[in-house]
Amino acid sequence: MSDFIAQLRHEADELLKAVDASPVGALFDGTASKDLYIAFLQETFHHTRPTSANLAHAGERLNKSGQSGWLADLLMEKSKEEKGHEKLALADLVTLGLTQKEVENAPESPPVAAYNAYCRFIAASPFPIAYLGPAYVLETLAVERGPKAAAGMNKTAKVTDIAKASVYLGYGEADAGHVSRLDDKLDRIKSAADQNVILVSAAATRLMYTAMCENINEVARLRRRAA
Repeated sequence: MSDFIAQLRHEADELLKAVDASPVGALFDGTASKDLYIAFLQETFHHTRPTSANLAHAGERLNKSGQSGWLADLLMEKSKEEKGHEKLALADLVTLGLTQKEVENAPESPPVAAYNAYCRFIAASPFPIAYLGPAYVLETLAVERGPKAAAGMNKTAKVTDIAKASVYLGYGEADAGHVSRLDDKLDRIKSAADQNVILVSAAATRLMYTAMCENINEVARLRRRAA
């Protein structure tokens, strides 16, 4: 394993630890309340909705620059893989009693708004390759914790209709091979500058996603107050 991949994995591992220690960790042992679970899915909907389009934009810009065609292809591949993930979260929320309009009109929390703004920035920046940082750490999170959360929530069945409302959490199991393929492909990057922007964006994503998880009870509280 190259130092670059080891550093990327370190960022992903640090994110896993941070999420485990946050209020979102209640998903993994099934003790999360319905309010917390809805807040998590609502935040997930907001941060996944622009992902496919942003990745495609980053890939198109890298392709037009004439640099590293295979990396442009990788960004486009990730765009296709991420397409429609927000619909899984939306479907779970509708199962839990929310309407599509209610989900779409719910405000983004400050951490999610910051993350979405950052992703728009890197997709349109002179270094769109940076988007591979968020792709790596969040893909790892989905694979390592999504199925665990689905199993925990379904085991306790604390949330009514959870068996029908945990589709988003379960998709990570189908993506199990994506991280190892990313390892193999990203290990081909030898430019120190390219490696650096990917590592910086991975670290930034870790911090913003951690902030989202730490803020999840506030999202639930504001939603209750607005109801």
